Amino acid sequence: MNWYIAQIVFKIEKNAPHANEFDLQWRMINASDKQHAFSLANSIGKAEEGELKSAVSQVNAWQFIAVTELQVFDHLHHGSHLFSFTESPASEPHFESQLKQKQSGLLESIQKRHLS
Repeated sequence: MNWYIAQIVFKIEKNAPHANEFDLQWRMINASDKQHAFSLANSIGKAEEGELKSAVSQVNAWQFIAVTELQVFDHLHHGSHLFSFTESPASEPHFESQLKQKQSGLLESIQKRHLS
């Protein structure tokens, strides 16, 4: 058996014009070969389709779109590179500020869990 990283894409359909979003998820798949891994990733996508209520009681439909990436993951060690992407933000200072806020929120969440 081998480990694979699969990218599964869902469309989140909302009840507002131009509000639809796409959720790109990276999942670990344990399979005998690439074809089996693709089949398992596809099954996960189909199984997770459906409706989900948001925090403000809005019903959002999750529609499975596709498995778009599938890579064997055979070099598991500290610091392994899983994936990356490059973004070209309209405002670099705003983007960097958002990243710092996200990092602070993550650190705060970790610290809260550690103290519990």
